This record gives sequence, structure tokens and C-alpha cells, in this order.
Amino acid sequence: MGNPTDKKEKLNDSESSGRSAISSQEQDKLDAVRDLLFGQNVKEYREEIKDLKDHVKQNRSEIDQSIDGAQKEVLKKIDELNKQFEKRSDQMEEKLEALLMSKVDKSSLAGLLRVIATQLESD
Repeated sequence: MGNPTDKKEKLNDSESSGRSAISSQEQDKLDAVRDLLFGQNVKEYREEIKDLKDHVKQNRSEIDQSIDGAQKEVLKKIDELNKQFEKRSDQMEEKLEALLMSKVDKSSLAGLLRVIATQLESD
């Protein structure tokens, strides 16, 4: 036989499922009203958000291109400066060698003059 508490639980279950069905229907109605009232605004917001995302992507692309261009330009300038440095370094080395050679020539000349002087003195 059926227990009286079992009957109460069945009654409560049927009442709550009835409420769920009603609240579900009411929720659907509320959703429909919300869509009617705010549907256009939501659609506009979504379009604005999409436009903003597209704008951000475009800006990102432009910034990436600018960065790439600047990077290439900087690397080109670095190469030019490196070449100029090497050229000036080579020029300075040549001048240093020339100075050293002229200094050697002067000391050679001084040595030769001493030899000549001693020969003249001995004659």
C-alpha cells in the first residue's frame, strides 16, 4: 500500500514540475519581450563590436607593417654605419702605417747621416 509520505512527495513533485513548466513558458515569453525591446540594440552592439574588432585587426596589421619597415630601415642604417666605420678604420690604419714608415725612414736617414759624418771626420 501507499505510504502517506509517498503521496505527499508525489504531490510536491507534480507541483514543482508544473511550476517549472510555467516558469519555462514565462521565461520564453520574457525572452521574446526582451528580444522585442532590446533586440535591435543588441544587434547594433554586436555590429559595433565587430566593427571595432575589424578596426583593431587593421590597426594591428598597419602597426606590424610599420614595425617591419622601421626594423629594415634600422638594419640598413646599421650596415651603412658598419661599412663607414670599416672604411675609416682602414684609412686610419693606412695613415698609421705611413707615419710609421716615415718615422722608420727618418731614423734610417739619421743613421745614414751618422755614418757619413763619421766617414767625413775620419777623412
